[in-house]
Amino acid sequence: LPPYHALYCMSARKQKAARTSLFRIAIVKEGGDPGSAAYLGKLKAMDMGGLDWTLYTPGASPLKGGGGGGGRGKRASRKSGDEGGHNDEEDEDAGEAGVRQELLAIRFDKSILGSGGPTQLHAVLPTESEEGGRAVFRPRAKEETIVERHKGGRKTGLVDMSNKLPTWNERLQSYTLEYNGRATEPSVKNIQLVEAQESHDIKFQLGKVGSDRFNVDYKRPYSALQAFAIAVAVMDDKMFCSPAPPALRTALSIKDRFFRGSS
Repeated sequence: LPPYHALYCMSARKQKAARTSLFRIAIVKEGGDPGSAAYLGKLKAMDMGGLDWTLYTPGASPLKGGGGGGGRGKRASRKSGDEGGHNDEEDEDAGEAGVRQELLAIRFDKSILGSGGPTQLHAVLPTESEEGGRAVFRPRAKEETIVERHKGGRKTGLVDMSNKLPTWNERLQSYTLEYNGRATEPSVKNIQLVEAQESHDIKFQLGKVGSDRFNVDYKRPYSALQAFAIAVAVMDDKMFCSPAPPALRTALSIKDRFFRGSS
């Protein structure tokens, strides 16, 4: 492709009726509803604060009785306490698509008072074999989901990556990382994911290059869908972790300036 050629990849549409943040991801700008060939899966916040997220393939929830879509399954899903609590209608629409898989869990650190600092997160995905196959996660109980396994320190079959910690730059008055030109503006949403802090092998990075533009770079073991999902989760406003919603960030900034001026 010519330099800077714009090639459309995928879109994420936020569902307004959901009680927690829920995005449908598709390879088309319009449409791409569950059941269509363009539908890739969904990214769902598992709590109201946006701390934990899961990326799913198309299909029915195994926590709601597999591919069943009747009223009985609906009642069972409400009693099971599916974290996030909203009515997940697309699970019932999946029908013959089979039981969905979990492709990725994204976990943000709770840090409401530190929301002016860099985003702190873990991206947890199934391990990949030397032949290229990936471990399959279709949990039949809540405690076997990737999010819950990570919370309990049960990481067998999982790859856990965290963001590389930046350093504070006094001249720029911002946290900085070396992006080699892939990020040209400071932002708390600029992140790089590594398997260990001392590693220089960046597996994923998100870098701001304009007022509403970010570069996303990734390599194995991440797929394009997983990398896109991480970027979407980072961009979504959250109440209990950084980056906080704009109004809260503004209030915290004013508070910081007030205390610095009075000290």
